[in-house]
Amino acid sequence: MTDRYYPISEEFFEREILPQIEGDYIWQGRPPKISHYQAFCAILYVLRTGIPWRDLPKCYGNWHSIYMRFARGNERGLWWKILCNLQQRKKLKLNIVICDTSSFKVHRHGGGQKKGIQSKGKSRAGLTTKLHMAITGDGHVVEGFLTGGNKADVSFAEELTEKVIGYHVVEDKGYDSDSHRRNLEANNNIPVIPGRRNRKQPISYDKEKYKFRKRIENFFAKLKENRRLALRFEKDDSSFLGFVALACIKSYLC
Repeated sequence: MTDRYYPISEEFFEREILPQIEGDYIWQGRPPKISHYQAFCAILYVLRTGIPWRDLPKCYGNWHSIYMRFARGNERGLWWKILCNLQQRKKLKLNIVICDTSSFKVHRHGGGQKKGIQSKGKSRAGLTTKLHMAITGDGHVVEGFLTGGNKADVSFAEELTEKVIGYHVVEDKGYDSDSHRRNLEANNNIPVIPGRRNRKQPISYDKEKYKFRKRIENFFAKLKENRRLALRFEKDDSSFLGFVALACIKSYLC
């Protein structure tokens, strides 16, 4: 049985998620009062609703204990490990990688911290952060990182596609660059990138494969259904990327 407080069943959680969490945690002292299932569902609730940790419903237990579960798991990269494990169970059918970015406006609560890495920049929309993502045509995450919202997409194209070898790489006009195309071809990739209007010589590309670019647009739209990501409340990049991983996990589970 599932509801808005517990979006996944306990049986499914114990089969798919719990073994990875128990393999990652090393408990010291008294056993926890809040189960892994309760804590995980509480974290998904914060992700979906965007509420402050202190406002968590009492049915989940002490809010600070749940926050510490999230923070400690995030420090060890637990959420990305769970996502990778879920992705490995689904075989790839399409030899396509799609790259794009999406901007997230920074909430006033997301600023002010002096410690940690904070990728934020002033753009027309105010203070924003930009999420660079590369996913396969089947929806598997290949690479993802944050920059300030005022950074150009093409400036980070090489970093985004560094691990991509032997694929059709679908990108929009913002990635149109001769040097980027050469780097993609050097890694045995086929660029599927339309040329800019100001190009002297037109660029040919596979228009049928370019239609797959809508999948990364849908991917970002799915992320932003979660209010914790629709606005950036997190002060440091690590916590924000942790919620990005959880949103990807949620799309697999719910």
